[in-house]
Formats: sequence, structure tokens, C-alpha cells
Amino acid sequence: MKLFDTNQSNSEKIVRFTLGVLLLSVPLVIGITKYSIAIGTIEIISIFNVVIGTFFIYKMFGINTCKINN
Repeated sequence: MKLFDTNQSNSEKIVRFTLGVLLLSVPLVIGITKYSIAIGTIEIISIFNVVIGTFFIYKMFGINTCKINN
């Protein structure tokens, strides 16, 4: 088992990336607070998962939404 096996489908990647980019603007809208920093951190992690193609919570539970077998 490789650490960075792709386990996300393309449609899931698109949704995660779109939400990530939209929510990264939260600090600009509501100001820099603990809440906006937490949301920004979660979204940076989400965008990182899209780029590498591996969602580690899926990996812990053995979930794979990618139709291509690695």
C-alpha cells in the first residue's frame, strides 16, 4: 500500500477545489478572526488533498471514490 494512492474521483476533486477557493476568501469578508483562520486552514488542507489526489481520512477508513485502480 502506497501512502499517496489516488482515492478521490475527479468530480469530488472539482467540488473540493471550488469550495476551497471560495472559502479562502472568508478572512477578507469577515475579517481576520480565530474562526476565519480555522476555515482558511481547513481549506488549504483541502486544496492540498486535491493537488495530491489523496484524502487521508478516506485512507484511514479504506474508502476509495476513484474509479481508476492504482
